[in-house]
Amino acid sequence: MSEAKHTPGPWRIGKSYGAVVADHPVPGVRGSDDVKAYGGHMVGESIANQNLALISAAPELLMVAQDFSEVLQELGLNCECGEADCRTRRVRAAIAKATTSP
Repeated sequence: MSEAKHTPGPWRIGKSYGAVVADHPVPGVRGSDDVKAYGGHMVGESIANQNLALISAAPELLMVAQDFSEVLQELGLNCECGEADCRTRRVRAAIAKATTSP
């Protein structure tokens, strides 16, 4: 698996309203180093409350998806049926979405 270029996890909900933070600096993000205000290095801000938990879990979810994909491959269970709703295909597509630079 290719290494993602995102800020290393874990991420968590910051102490500033609508912020997700990390323990590592986020290069190129203004305000990332205002650790006192955000409660960590700001990954994102102005995030709606209903999205905070999902976004803060993103690095761990990516790691689990990559692990799951590797296990499927090792067990020979990677489906190649081509169906759009195939679970294996959805896992690979989600990993690609998370690891491909815009």
